[in-house]
Amino acid sequence: MSNPDMKIVKENLEPIEPDIYEAFHDAWKDYCIIKKLVPILETRTRATIVNELARRKLINLLSEKPGVVIEESHESALFTINDIVSFKLKKGDGLGKSRSYRTQRAVAYHNHDEGNILWPQLNRVESQYVLDGLATELKSIYIVAQDESNNPLWKYPIMSDSIPLYQPQLPFPTLPFPTQPTTPPSDMYGPLEDLLPKKDENKGE
Repeated sequence: MSNPDMKIVKENLEPIEPDIYEAFHDAWKDYCIIKKLVPILETRTRATIVNELARRKLINLLSEKPGVVIEESHESALFTINDIVSFKLKKGDGLGKSRSYRTQRAVAYHNHDEGNILWPQLNRVESQYVLDGLATELKSIYIVAQDESNNPLWKYPIMSDSIPLYQPQLPFPTLPFPTQPTTPPSDMYGPLEDLLPKKDENKGE
């Protein structure tokens, strides 16, 4: 088939947009809670956790809805709606691009040529969440169509009036940090000699 048709995609995804929104919203909220317990520095780890949480949430939300087929494989999920539109959950950059391992299956998903035998006659898109520049807030959620080179063809945002985007309040210190230790290390721990292992004077006799 030709490139995904935005009008057709909108018509089929509109009924489940609140579910997509809720899945990403709850995933980011849960991630912020996890981060308080276990500091996470790697951006790849963050993206994996958020995507996994969102995937599980959306599977639970859509599994009983008519017209929805969920295919779980390759550590991801493909959601097909009414045998017309399929989408994956991804992290986007706000311009419509996302990152994927360039496997044959990943490239084929965005190959919209007539000869695609894996997903014939399906409008294949991604649902992407976007963070702010500091990666501290969930900024927006988009439906995006891409070509096989990962270039965006078109995108549109999905919104929810019932659930505002989760924006955690970041704690700031109320007292200034001391510029130097108030107690010299030698006074806190005692003489350095007391911290070193004692030599056994009788050893070897």
